[in-house]
Amino acid sequence: MKDALRILHLEANPSDVDAAVAALAAEGIACEFLRVETRADFVAALEQSGFDLIFAEYSLPNFDAPSALAIAIEKSPDTPFILVSGTVGEQTAVELLKKGATDYVVKHRLFKLPIVIRRAFREAAERSERRRAEEKAEQNLQRIRALHEIENAIAAALDLSDVLRLLLEKIELFSPFPVVATVRLLNRESGEVEPLVCRNLDEAEWRINKKRTPSGRAKRICETKASLVVRNIQTDPQTFNQEVYRQCGLVSFLGVPLIAKGHSMGVLSVYTKMEHEFCQEEIEFLYTLADQAAIAIHNAQLYDGMARANRVKDEFLGVMSHELRTPLIVLLGYIGLLKDGMMGEVNKQQENALEKLLACALDEINMINTIILTTQIEARTITREYRSLELSDLLDHLRSTYKVQTDKKDVKLTWSYPTAPARITTDGEKLKQILHNLINNALKFTDKGTVAVTVRALAASKVDQGSELSSLDSYDASKQRMWVEFRVTDTGIGISKETHRFIFDKFYQVDSSQTRAYGGVGLGLYIVKKFTDLLGGQIELESESGKGSTFAVTIPSQS
Repeated sequence: MKDALRILHLEANPSDVDAAVAALAAEGIACEFLRVETRADFVAALEQSGFDLIFAEYSLPNFDAPSALAIAIEKSPDTPFILVSGTVGEQTAVELLKKGATDYVVKHRLFKLPIVIRRAFREAAERSERRRAEEKAEQNLQRIRALHEIENAIAAALDLSDVLRLLLEKIELFSPFPVVATVRLLNRESGEVEPLVCRNLDEAEWRINKKRTPSGRAKRICETKASLVVRNIQTDPQTFNQEVYRQCGLVSFLGVPLIAKGHSMGVLSVYTKMEHEFCQEEIEFLYTLADQAAIAIHNAQLYDGMARANRVKDEFLGVMSHELRTPLIVLLGYIGLLKDGMMGEVNKQQENALEKLLACALDEINMINTIILTTQIEARTITREYRSLELSDLLDHLRSTYKVQTDKKDVKLTWSYPTAPARITTDGEKLKQILHNLINNALKFTDKGTVAVTVRALAASKVDQGSELSSLDSYDASKQRMWVEFRVTDTGIGISKETHRFIFDKFYQVDSSQTRAYGGVGLGLYIVKKFTDLLGGQIELESESGKGSTFAVTIPSQS
């Protein structure tokens, strides 16, 4: 208890105040009383504040305790309010306690007043402790919510600056006074710690000032991977340009390192506009936010690095493909002239050699075209060009190309599709590319047996069940949408089940060793999957190692 209690006493009779003073003095409690008896004096006294207790008589000529209690709760809610009355009954006193009074004492038992005061202070301390605990719990809950919000922003792959600005905003929410927050990033090439984002500062001016000011503290934080606290940055002898901080009104400083994968990436800093001693709890919370910032920066740098690598790769593939294709086209032209005897007579042995050379050159051209197509897919420059076409015409043309191209004597290529006229609306060129790749793939991995191409129409409601229409000409566009299934089945080497989930990946090959028996770069099925998705279709694979494969592509006819 304090050496001398300041007590505001609402009482009309001065002798009753003297009696209260005597009762407290008897227990060794020193006090200073201010007696008031009107509303105006009571309000004026409360506005001066600084009272430890309020005593109140229940009824005065122009004022009363209930009214005083309402005013006290509004203006000084933490000050114990004790009813000290000689006329009030117990029931009335209890009603006042329900409204917020702390306790009551009747005047003819003032010897109880010291006990009541001690109990009042003890209960006030408990209430204060409980309120602090509740406020602490609420603050922790808000911090958890803030961290969750930041984590969601990072997971959603938002712009790095937006994530960091959200983080700086959360710092301000949990500070009891105005703060300035900044994030600076370590440039590994120059060794400088460069400005990235800030809050409650003019960003353009901040960037200019930081270029003029050596980043001594920030470098030290990055090098030591430890926090740094400066009580007054304006007067600290290690501050390079104190005037800048005076102009911005920045006083105390707390900086923590941004660390990801064990490496310093930058500094998260907080400045206050009044001198402040940062507590351990504040430092730990800033470390938690710094961890989130480091994750966001690390993810952004990884993404930028991968994006740059992909751009370089795509540019390289595009340039190299063009440079390789040009001389091959010229070579094909001369091979054709030689083979046709346009440059002199060719004997049988020479003709066979030219045919092999022509086949190899065509394979290289197809491979280069596939790479170019892949770079276009990756660059997202491929678009759909829907047209109405006769399905049988497309398949007849495709079939005719394999009459010339197929050179495997022990493999039979069979076709089964309706010949009745039936128009579908799709991108014919991409559909042909899908079928070309599937048929070429089947022929490549089948040394003996058959490769079968079958086509059938499906009703939209039956696609999942695979129910076939009786014929293409039985399709009624007014009643249902048509899907067409293209199935390529071979008796080749098959595909093990554990590799099914990788088979459509870019550059994936079942056997990627230097001594593999089959050529190619692993892009054919990747293109099949991308084009099927582009046309709104589905693709399924049925295969086991040594038992052949079936690829089924289902394409909708667009309305």
